[in-house]
Amino acid sequence: MQVLLAVPGGRDPVGYCVSTVDAAGRGEIDSLFIDEQFRGRGLGRKMVSNAMAWLDEKHAKPIAVSVLAGNDAALRLYEKFGFQTRTILLQHVPAGKPDHHTTHTR
Repeated sequence: MQVLLAVPGGRDPVGYCVSTVDAAGRGEIDSLFIDEQFRGRGLGRKMVSNAMAWLDEKHAKPIAVSVLAGNDAALRLYEKFGFQTRTILLQHVPAGKPDHHTTHTR
């Protein structure tokens, strides 16, 4: 497992990226978060770049990432690194209970 922290200018962390490789050698960017006020500054791109380099060092194949439905900014970011939609996972949401955790598996 690799955990990267975004710490601009020696401040408190404003983001993180977690990547893993399972026993079968499959890699995943498990989680990426950048504080809203620090988005658009290239921190996410730099963290994904570092995560991809680490996954490459570990010879991870394939490499996957899940993105919440509607998170178009994240989709665009991952697409810049060669990710493409392969599967769309639908989850049942009971009527009257909005679900904010629906994912697109990439």
